[in-house]
This record gives sequence, C-alpha cells and structure tokens, in this order.
Amino acid sequence: MHWLLVTNSAMATSWFWFFNKFHKPEFTAQELQTALSDFTKEHVVEKRRPSANTIKSDALLLPRMYTQSKGNTRTPLEEALDSPLSLLGLVTQFSSGRSYQSKPEARPGLPIGIFAFAVSQLMQQQNITTIPIEELMYSRNDYAAPGSVFRLTETDLITKLELMVNDIPGHFDIRETAGIHQLYRTNEIEPLTYVEKYYMDIEEGIAA
Repeated sequence: MHWLLVTNSAMATSWFWFFNKFHKPEFTAQELQTALSDFTKEHVVEKRRPSANTIKSDALLLPRMYTQSKGNTRTPLEEALDSPLSLLGLVTQFSSGRSYQSKPEARPGLPIGIFAFAVSQLMQQQNITTIPIEELMYSRNDYAAPGSVFRLTETDLITKLELMVNDIPGHFDIRETAGIHQLYRTNEIEPLTYVEKYYMDIEEGIAA
C-alpha cells in the first residue's frame, strides 16, 4: 500500500514529494506546508497546482497517516484511530506534539519480498535492465527511489539488495562497472512473484 501510494506522483503528489524529495529529518507541520507549497510552485504546472487549502490539508494529513496516536482519552474517536500505515514507523511525533521525525534507519521489519517487489516494479515500469544503486537510494529523476520511500540507510539498502539477489536467484545481480555499483536485471520477472513468494514462505513457516 505504501509503495503504490507514494509512487503515484500524479494522483498523490504530496505523498510522492514527501517520501522522495523531502529529506529534512525533523520538521513541523508548518515547515512541511511551506516546503510542499514551494515544490508545487516550482514543479507542478499552474492548471494542476493544488490550492493553498489543499496543501495545508495535505501537510496535516500526511504525518497523521504515518504516526501512531498518543492514546489521549480526550481525543475524539475518529482522530484517535490510526492508519494502517502508522505501523510502518516511517514518521514519529515528538512528545511535544509540535514536530515530527522521519529519517533513514535500518529497517529489519521490511520484508525482502516487499522491497524486491518495489525494486523490480520500478525497473519494469522504467523499462530498464540496469540502474546505479545510488539512484535506488535517492530519487534523482521523476521516479521513486525505494531507499527514500522506505527511509532506509545506505547500508541497509545494500544489505536488502544482496538479500533480494539471493531470494529468487537468477534474476538480479550487483556489479561494479567503471567504479559505479549497479543493479542488473538479468532475467525478466513479474514483480508480484516476490510478494507471492513472501506470503507462501510465511504459510510454510520460512523466515522472510
């Protein structure tokens, strides 16, 4: 759900921007609103540019979707209900309630099957068979980067790529070419194959 949401730059522009272009580890809702407004002015054509109210609403909604409520009994029920995306731990709220944190971390809870789905779908949609690992970490162009989307450290990204190569052998390889580490797709594979294998492994009691 998270990957499919934040890679949709046309229909979920604010979410795409936050997870691919916004890299400030600590921020307030006001800072988020200002940065999002600046981005839309620079990168979104005027006829499709959201209103100031929409930008403000997105800047409030986005961190709320990814943070867990504090369980205050005075909070209205509809505001206390958490989004399933809050379980990912990609955004946390400071105890003051005024600011948030979203920074790269090692994420052992991110299944290799889900990560591999994201990487393979990205390469399939871009119709490419090779990509520099750096571009899987940082969104350099108009497409999403798994490292940014899942808020991974560079070390954890490489670890997950190595595990992905071994998860279903014969489809991907990591090589160094002219001093640049790149991921190569050596054989076509349907991205959902990784998701299906992940759930099959769970059913069979295999650690993912």
